[in-house]
Amino acid sequence: MTFKEQKQEILKRIKEIEGGHKDYNKVSGAKNLSDLLEIIKEDMFWYLRKSVLDADRLVDIFGEETLNEKLIFTKGEHKLNLMGNNAIVTLGEAVVRVDVKSGRYSLLKVRAYDKSKVDIETFTHTDIKAYDVAQLNVSLFRYSQSRVVLFDYSNLTLTTDSNSHVNIVSYDKSETDVKAKGSSSIDIATLDKSKAVLVMNDNAIAVNHRTKNIYIKAEGYEVTFVGKGTEE
Repeated sequence: MTFKEQKQEILKRIKEIEGGHKDYNKVSGAKNLSDLLEIIKEDMFWYLRKSVLDADRLVDIFGEETLNEKLIFTKGEHKLNLMGNNAIVTLGEAVVRVDVKSGRYSLLKVRAYDKSKVDIETFTHTDIKAYDVAQLNVSLFRYSQSRVVLFDYSNLTLTTDSNSHVNIVSYDKSETDVKAKGSSSIDIATLDKSKAVLVMNDNAIAVNHRTKNIYIKAEGYEVTFVGKGTEE
């Protein structure tokens, strides 16, 4: 497809689903392919939830190579070594491994959908959201800060180290497993029927966001948060 054809196809699909949506005018004003994909990428949640687009349609319209260049992954395995600020979208059954070990104050933004899997090792700040049955495996090092929000049946496995800090909010039936060490701190809120299991080492700190209970424990202490901030 030419850029004009790609743009018209997206406009057609938006109009069929929700013609008055804000992205109709944004897409209409896109000057090039890069602009168009940034608009879609920024509001991917809406495009997927409203069935305007899905992994297969994205590939049909734009092609897998073009999507990957914009850090949108729909299938296959990918290994990324990144620097600076970056935003990644994974969907379909994509498997993405991300290594960010420079740029302490830069931001890595990740949105994971469908059955995609994302493996992250980073020293930077991260902003992560997972939906559907997406799986996340995240390792935070040396003063990194992260915010993770989980929806649906998504799953997070998290390892923290060396004074890193993470804020986790989990909804629906999502699940979280955390191994915290190196004086790292965890602030977590479990809502709906979500569940989080924390194993704490090296005087890591965990705070149950809803009950305000604080845990400062050493080797191998385990605490479980289940739904609405309750603990076992």
